[in-house]
Amino acid sequence: MTDTETHTDLARRIHAASHLTGEFTLRSGRTATEYFDKYRFEGDPVLLDEIARRMAPLVPPGTEVLCVIDRGQGGAGALAAEGIRLRSLLTADDLRAAAA
Repeated sequence: MTDTETHTDLARRIHAASHLTGEFTLRSGRTATEYFDKYRFEGDPVLLDEIARRMAPLVPPGTEVLCVIDRGQGGAGALAAEGIRLRSLLTADDLRAAAA
């Protein structure tokens, strides 16, 4: 990926890596013919690094800590957030759901 690649180009790469078609049973029990599997782009270190590189400048100046929801539990986007944290040199902390 080069600096001249557009956001649309990056979105196409993410879609190509993660968009699956077929018959899928969702947790709700419903079925779907399309599925977006975030683990497929999170498992591609080159693509994941590019996502983090593009997102790190979006962290507001003065931010001291980047909080990640349930990073230890593999929460959505945890690896991408870790890449952003590394690129922005921020401390990270986990936000966890309260026990029921």
